[in-house]
Amino acid sequence: MIKNQYFLTVISIIVLTIAFSLFYNSNSNSSDVALKINGVEFSRIEFQREFDSVLNEYKSYGIELDKGKIKESTIDRLTEIAIVTEKIEELGIEISKEEIQIQIDRNVAMLNLETEEEFMDLLLGEGISQEEIDKAIDYEVKVNKLVDYFSKDFEPTEEDLREKYNSYLVSMGELETMSFDEMKEELKDRAIEDFGVQKIFELIEEKKETVTVEILIADKDIIFEEVELEKVSADFIDCLKEKGVTIYTSETCPACKDLVKKYGGYDVLSPIAVNCNEEQERCTNEMLEDFVPSVVINGKSFQELGTPENLARETGCELSFDNLN
Repeated sequence: MIKNQYFLTVISIIVLTIAFSLFYNSNSNSSDVALKINGVEFSRIEFQREFDSVLNEYKSYGIELDKGKIKESTIDRLTEIAIVTEKIEELGIEISKEEIQIQIDRNVAMLNLETEEEFMDLLLGEGISQEEIDKAIDYEVKVNKLVDYFSKDFEPTEEDLREKYNSYLVSMGELETMSFDEMKEELKDRAIEDFGVQKIFELIEEKKETVTVEILIADKDIIFEEVELEKVSADFIDCLKEKGVTIYTSETCPACKDLVKKYGGYDVLSPIAVNCNEEQERCTNEMLEDFVPSVVINGKSFQELGTPENLARETGCELSFDNLN
């Protein structure tokens, strides 16, 4: 069963390697504020980093690089975060150190890392400060609690559970499966979580109708730079395809964007990639994990990051690159 890709984008520090840019800085000086959404402030640095994220995503997926459209997408994403932030504050959601540590441990496991130190080093290596990491994880935990708030009174029906179990059976193919009774509690947890996630989407769509957006950054101050990507060779991609490699991605997933960029763009990766925004049913039926990006090799889940280097080592395919023009 694949979870909603946008939900993963919002709450997972694993997926959001720049998640700090989605958390407002309440201590920003007015001269540094680029955007105000219902009073929630985003600094120039936060705005630019999210703008760069959208730009790289557009480039990776071969979308036309139009500064105005990228700016609109940036504002739209930050608007969604501001709406969720407002609801968290309205409800007075608070979190404990224990809850933060549990989330860090989950993130370490999702990245297939061994220690919290490795996790922190990975993010710090991306130029993210410790303060920004702390804010992002804080926000992530609060959104998880918001999901719990919306789903606390929901009781899934037998039909709901059967539907999720059938999706599980399809995703497993010919692999050994668990019985419905063995999975019933897990299926119930998934159904409850999905209900809470859906309520957040409904909240966002409702509030978008009346949100107040104040743009304080001038177009001339938004840095718009294209970066040429180094492309892996077609021979390498063909070899991965012959070895049965499939990579499941999403246009709304920053971690997917970063992975696609390592291959040189979605046009390069497309022979072995499935875009879950366009092929949701296929992803639901075929994926063996509940997050993107994920990799399947001949019907088995690949438990490492799907980088060219990792897949070359796993499959024996020779990694080579095309020369940049």
